[in-house]
Amino acid sequence: MSEILNALSRPLRAESPLSPPHCRHCNWTPRYRNITNAANQNGNGGRPYYKCVKCESRNLDTQPHTRGWITWDDDLSMCDSNPLCYCEAVSRQDRAGVRSDMCGWGFWTCATGGCGYFSKYRNGWTDEERAFSPSEPQCVRFVPWLL
Repeated sequence: MSEILNALSRPLRAESPLSPPHCRHCNWTPRYRNITNAANQNGNGGRPYYKCVKCESRNLDTQPHTRGWITWDDDLSMCDSNPLCYCEAVSRQDRAGVRSDMCGWGFWTCATGGCGYFSKYRNGWTDEERAFSPSEPQCVRFVPWLL
C-alpha cells in the first residue's frame, strides 16, 4: 500500500508538446517552437525546443550558445526517478554540448525551463547543496544514460 501512495505522491512529468513556456528571466512567451538542424553537433538533430528571442539578443553574462535557451519540447531523458527541480516536478537529464566546458558530461535541469534548477552531479544535488556535504559519494560528474 505504501508503494502505491509513494507513486501517487510523486510529481508528474511534463507532457510534450509543452504549451509555450515562459522565459524564467524576462517572463516572455515564445510564439513558436524551433527545430534543431539535422546536422546538430550534439546529437540533437530534429529535436523541438523553445528559446527566448528577447534574452537571446540582450547582452547577458551567460555563454553565447546558452543565451535565450528555455527548454526542449519533448520527453527525451525524462524519467519518473529523475531528481526533482525547484518546481517540484521531475527534471530532465541532458548532456553538455561541444561548446561547453563540460562537453559530454551529464547534467539535470528543469524539464519545462520554469526554474533555474541545474545539477552536474549524479545524485541531482546543486553546488549549494554539495557545499554542505562535500564528501557525498554520489556528488560526481556522470555520463548521461537516458539519452
